[in-house]
Amino acid sequence: MPTFIDESGDPGFKPGRSDYFQLCAVTVHSANVAEEMRRAIRQLKLVLKLPTEREFKFSKTGSRPKHRAAFFDVCLQYPWRFAAAAVDKRHISHGNQSNATCYGYASTAIATLLRPEYKARWLADRDEYREETVTADENNDRSYLAVLSTAFRPLGSAEDIGVTLVGEVEFVNSKSDGLIQLADMLCGAAYDSSGGHTVWLDRVRS
Repeated sequence: MPTFIDESGDPGFKPGRSDYFQLCAVTVHSANVAEEMRRAIRQLKLVLKLPTEREFKFSKTGSRPKHRAAFFDVCLQYPWRFAAAAVDKRHISHGNQSNATCYGYASTAIATLLRPEYKARWLADRDEYREETVTADENNDRSYLAVLSTAFRPLGSAEDIGVTLVGEVEFVNSKSDGLIQLADMLCGAAYDSSGGHTVWLDRVRS
């Protein structure tokens, strides 16, 4: 059950920064399904006559709703689930205001939401279970990767404290991975919904 994570909003607290920081994670049924989805996303670029290096991003498809809809429709042909967690920075006390605080709250929430998924996979096939992979969009702030790893790596199983459900968390450039782009698109849809614009989140929520 490979996992792909992207962020939206801003973890900073300087004047003019966004009020929210959000993470979105996509879990795909298997590595084989993930590769099928990547191929389908590459094929969609050909159909839409987009450059192969162009990545689908929610913030850049607002003026092209048909492209946004086509992307979601292609991805919805495959089995995956997603979770989103947002931090309202207006409720964080002055003494705790830092990028790491936002990363920590959101990462811990996402890891907690996904733990039952990982545990179910382990229970279904303990003998063949391999530590799940977690991939996040590359971020210039190296503390982000450290905080993500801290949130995900301790995930174990209540039945066997020696079991580690999640492997190493790593960064990947979103341009090279359509599944990170899916996380971005979902992150944007969820972020939009916080302002009452739910049309895209409603499209995939089911």
